[in-house]
Amino acid sequence: MPTLILQVRRRVENLQIKKVTEVFAIAFSALMVIGRLISGVHWATDIVASVLLSAVSRNVPRTVTEKKQERVIQSNKD
Repeated sequence: MPTLILQVRRRVENLQIKKVTEVFAIAFSALMVIGRLISGVHWATDIVASVLLSAVSRNVPRTVTEKKQERVIQSNKD
């Protein structure tokens, strides 16, 4: 669902559609997590670990890219 949110933010201009899509994606994800916990498919630690892994895998490339861009801008100033 995070991919859905990112794609809608990038491609859709209508603010109302963006908000509705985000709310839907978050609600769907939350209900899916609750369902998996209740049915015993996953333990809570599995879900926490996957959320942390997703956050790291999303933010590390972004941070690396931003650092590279800062270096390029700095080298162009010099």
